[in-house]
Amino acid sequence: MEEKRTKLQVGSLLATGALFVIFLGVYLFQFTRPGAFIAGEFFPAQPAGDTVLYQGELHGVPGVLIFEPQEDGGVFLLQFGGFSEKYGFAFGEEEGPYGRPLAITGGDGALVLECFYAGPGLPLLDGTGAPATDDGLTITAETAGESQTTLFSTPFTSLAQLAAGDNLHYRGSWQWFFFISVLAGLLSLTVAFPMAWFKLNHFLSVRDPEPSDFYLAMMKVEWVLVPVLLLIGYLWGLTLYT
Repeated sequence: MEEKRTKLQVGSLLATGALFVIFLGVYLFQFTRPGAFIAGEFFPAQPAGDTVLYQGELHGVPGVLIFEPQEDGGVFLLQFGGFSEKYGFAFGEEEGPYGRPLAITGGDGALVLECFYAGPGLPLLDGTGAPATDDGLTITAETAGESQTTLFSTPFTSLAQLAAGDNLHYRGSWQWFFFISVLAGLLSLTVAFPMAWFKLNHFLSVRDPEPSDFYLAMMKVEWVLVPVLLLIGYLWGLTLYT
């Protein structure tokens, strides 16, 4: 018969259950806040009427990106540091030899880049099938009264994916959450029924096994470590994106 559970066991089980409930709410909340990856950085989305506001850092320069979706693409306004520029993305109707034709224009309507959009995770391609070259942007950001000029490539590939509807992501991984939750359930069984778990592991090799003092001591250490390790696991899942 299983011995009466100690306060340490009950506390470990309650902490494990509380972690599951809390992080279930956290993960559900994160999936109400979509975002996009721009040049490798995650930009949370904030709907604002007919436009969507994305705020974050582009190559270390904080700013905002405003996206106005259109039927054949969209218009982007980039505002980073002292820099502000508008770009129009227009996709062709028919599929080209290397993907969907894409014309990128500047704020004055002049053609900036003509290329092909091959799909999510792939670079923009030129007429020969080679990666298209992005023009450089010069951004002047002021910090503590000092101006600092930063030159980097326009994230046309990320913007094209966003205009095509292929750049929608969420913070947190449900696969990881499910894995940690299943692990939490299994560990909770070992905490709730330690002697049954011990006998299950040794009944084939030893008749009437009895745990040693060292095993009993390590068992209590496990009860303390289980919620801590699960907390780290749930938090790690929030560093992933889907």
